Amino acid sequence: INAEYRFRLHIYSAIFLLPVSASSVMIQVVIALLVVGITLIAIYSMRGSTSSTSKPVEEKPVAEKKDKSKSEVSQVPKTKSSAKSKSKSTVAAPKHHLYVSTLKGFSDEVTAVSFAPRGRNVAVASKDRTLRVFSGSTITTKEAKYYRVNTGFDYPSAISFMGDGKEIAVAMQESRKISIYHLTSNAVQLANQFAETAHKQTVRWLKGGAKFVASCSEENDTTIRFWSAQGAVLSSFDTNQVRNNFIGLSHDERFLAIAAWTSDVKIYEIKTNKADGTVQKVTKAVDLKGHKTGVASVAFSHDIKTAITSCKNGTLNFWKIDVRYEMGEDAKLIRSESTQDGTHFPYWSLLCASPTAPLVVGTFGPHLQIFNTTTGQLVETVLDAHESEIVDISFSSDGQLFATAGRDNRANVWRASAEVVLA
Repeated sequence: INAEYRFRLHIYSAIFLLPVSASSVMIQVVIALLVVGITLIAIYSMRGSTSSTSKPVEEKPVAEKKDKSKSEVSQVPKTKSSAKSKSKSTVAAPKHHLYVSTLKGFSDEVTAVSFAPRGRNVAVASKDRTLRVFSGSTITTKEAKYYRVNTGFDYPSAISFMGDGKEIAVAMQESRKISIYHLTSNAVQLANQFAETAHKQTVRWLKGGAKFVASCSEENDTTIRFWSAQGAVLSSFDTNQVRNNFIGLSHDERFLAIAAWTSDVKIYEIKTNKADGTVQKVTKAVDLKGHKTGVASVAFSHDIKTAITSCKNGTLNFWKIDVRYEMGEDAKLIRSESTQDGTHFPYWSLLCASPTAPLVVGTFGPHLQIFNTTTGQLVETVLDAHESEIVDISFSSDGQLFATAGRDNRANVWRASAEVVLA
């Protein structure tokens, strides 16, 4: 309080010592009003600071900025500690009985997820410019171990395992080029970057096989390309369908289906060399005709006898595709199921089918549903599986688990057993 009075004394002395004249009276009045206002504000601030009993706020240490001009490889398995500052990835896990775990550690949106063709290793890409490969033996635990590699100044827009599960194809958002990362026993390392730009627009989907990876842009670049791990273009064709929405690869790697802006889904046969498995040519096999609107997504059943398509008018369509297409026989529509929940599922924007059981997962926004591909029956609904849009799905090779990637900085792991499907 003494400091307060001293402050007043200095201010008022300064005012009254000013020379008084007829011309300066008005100026002195204005100055006096301004000073009184400033004084009142200062007094209020002093009293607020002296009467407060709250503890001082601790300043968080600023992390050192790392040079991301080069890819940084983590050589030791990582686990994300709960002591880290909270991000969207720390929200409470869903309470659905199919929920298994959350793959943590991301500081930005997760863009893609891919299970290895053998085992349960799962790769997850994020806008935080990292690629993480989580150990299959730990993904069902609360703190899954992973290997991480930083991707420099660009972030992955799409990923897919290929080969024997030791290679991961990664498409970059800005450069639109594909890189191959190699998974060793204790690290993820950049092995090769393709010299050629993959597409004119962002690469949205990659589907990897034993000897190839297929790429697709989600925008007005309607070209589909097949690449070798060395970056050679094995096959390339244009679907001429205005915009490609999704590509689906059959589990035996024999067929590739393209869902597009137009109402037809085109299925191509991938013909390979029997000796070494390399792609020889890709030819048109069959069309799925009769959709009322554009098709959002497509998937193949585990036995490759059925194709499932999601139409933007809210129908889920099941097609018989084990036909003699070489002789001109057309695929047949078996059944069509309409959405029963137009609020949460106006349509299914993504589809992903189990490699071992008659099951397909469909998503819209943060929600997901599970259908039986044999009967078309809705088996499960999980609302708010994520806090924001689900952007990718992938099944484990044994069909027991699937993972979802979300814009909420998370990748969630879910249970999908045959018992659940056939219940």
